[in-house]
Amino acid sequence: MQRRSAQSQLTKGMRELKQQVSEIGRLIPKDAPLLYCDFPIHQNFGDILIMLGSAAFLEHCGNPIIDSFADLSPQKIQSPRPQESVWILHGGGNFGDVWSSHQGFREQVIEAHPAERIISLPQTLHFSSPEGLERFARIAGQHKDLHLFWRDHVSFETAQRHFDCHNYLCPDMAHFLWPLAPAEPEFVETEQNLFLIRRDKEGAAVPAWVLAHREEFVDWRELVPPAYKVAYRAARVADLAGGVTGLRVPTFQWWLWAARQLLQRMATTFVSYDCIVTSRLHGHIFASLVGSRSILIDNSYGKNRTYYEAWTRTLGIAEFAGSQAEL
Repeated sequence: MQRRSAQSQLTKGMRELKQQVSEIGRLIPKDAPLLYCDFPIHQNFGDILIMLGSAAFLEHCGNPIIDSFADLSPQKIQSPRPQESVWILHGGGNFGDVWSSHQGFREQVIEAHPAERIISLPQTLHFSSPEGLERFARIAGQHKDLHLFWRDHVSFETAQRHFDCHNYLCPDMAHFLWPLAPAEPEFVETEQNLFLIRRDKEGAAVPAWVLAHREEFVDWRELVPPAYKVAYRAARVADLAGGVTGLRVPTFQWWLWAARQLLQRMATTFVSYDCIVTSRLHGHIFASLVGSRSILIDNSYGKNRTYYEAWTRTLGIAEFAGSQAEL
């Protein structure tokens, strides 16, 4: 009875999160051609989850995607497009200067198309320097139809104070993948725990009880199979070729196919563990998507905590390490 009640709570919460993501569709005019920009061609499964959720959402909208390209093809930003086109900027881990190449790419799109509708999918806002925040505020203020989605209250409130454009609060795009197969998430009881701990510039100190398992730490790269890494290299070459030639190379379509195969592989991996202990926000989100318990540890600038507080703390199977969660 208790397990049934917990699953009902999870199902209700995940359904509501997906519904909130779907509201973005209100900003996309019927039949307007779409340009999906800055989709991720790398081995961070968190960004791949965002891309898969975004693709599912755009398919649900039913609008034609007339072109799609990664930040490897900045030449395409200036290519002539139908005036009614809507630019869709991929939602990533950070809107700000933590990952400067992606921020620079977004700013190029916004500056190059000051009158066309641009929708930036949900992200966390964080600039390490006031100058970077002020620079983007100037760019946003000069655009006539810019719509920015933020995935936590701190980001949303900061954007409202600084950016003269349309700002919205919304969960991460990965939630649009719910429900993953099987149709209803199931609780899988094992005696193993996955310690998915990030090792990049967003990494931060972990609690002592987590550090005691440091020999078991893995990051996304260790979980991604070799075949996917081959597809990753081929996709990068294809996107670069499209940028140089100006042709519409179908990189996104077959990269999406490879990502969907990886999704099934990763789902199988996650449900084989009793608990996902992670400092990766999308390790936490993915655990919720497949119905696995997770304990979330913060990253270097607090985005995991603010996301948990905004959306996932009420799901019933997610905890934050700061609340003294134990295995």
